[in-house]
Amino acid sequence: PLEPDKMILSEAQYARLTNPKPGNLMPDELEIIQKHPLHAWVMMAQWENPVPRVVALLHHKQFGGSGYPQKYSNDAPTPDGKKIHVFARILNIIDVYDALTSDRPYRKAYHPVRALMIMMGMMRKKAFDPQLFVRFLNCISPFQIGDEVLLSNRYRAVVWQQNLNAPFRPKVVQVI
Repeated sequence: PLEPDKMILSEAQYARLTNPKPGNLMPDELEIIQKHPLHAWVMMAQWENPVPRVVALLHHKQFGGSGYPQKYSNDAPTPDGKKIHVFARILNIIDVYDALTSDRPYRKAYHPVRALMIMMGMMRKKAFDPQLFVRFLNCISPFQIGDEVLLSNRYRAVVWQQNLNAPFRPKVVQVI
């Protein structure tokens, strides 16, 4: 059972997490960060609709069962006795993409293509629902119009149009 009085961040903890330092988090800082789904679960206890509460709790759960706060997998029951809610599985994909494509204190944002390549690598460890991940890939444009790309023949080109049928193969104009 979750104990609300032990889950509220102290002002000092909150200040440390909202003003992050460069480099990796210390184990105690990581532990605090990984409790935020539990904080949300407790804060939303009185909500009439249970779906947002479950999504908040499980949005860092990976499809194969890793992640936090607990070791649920898509096949194991969650606190409400069901599989990881589809909205939580969607939010997990979006949250990882956002984290990779945003500046962090310890690194610059990755280009969308690099972020998607990292996420595809994560699929080997069952990080995401495969069907939802394919849908996600079909909804975004990894290459923006004006992006400079290096072609397989080593020529440089500029993206001039999206390719909705193959997002990783935009239409380009070759630059010599």
